[in-house]
Amino acid sequence: MSELAPTGAGDAGASPLDFRDEVARELRETYSELAGDRKRIAALEELERLTIELAARLRRPLTVFDLIEAAPDSRERSRRIALVRELRRPAD
Repeated sequence: MSELAPTGAGDAGASPLDFRDEVARELRETYSELAGDRKRIAALEELERLTIELAARLRRPLTVFDLIEAAPDSRERSRRIALVRELRRPAD
């Protein structure tokens, strides 16, 4: 089947999909992927900022535990754990 044929166009008795629906669906999926990418980029940028500051203060290579333990309170510790989880999240 041609790439130009809509999904379902080759099925007996199936009516072709409205191309506008196909475009809208792809656009929604792409927006969803971009939103996830933006979240990941923001998390990585924040981790970079935190690790640069901490490495300058400690003057040695860091571990993830250094980053977590350097948090001033439990709320910040939780936020940093969430950032690390985003860093280590498997790619979709």
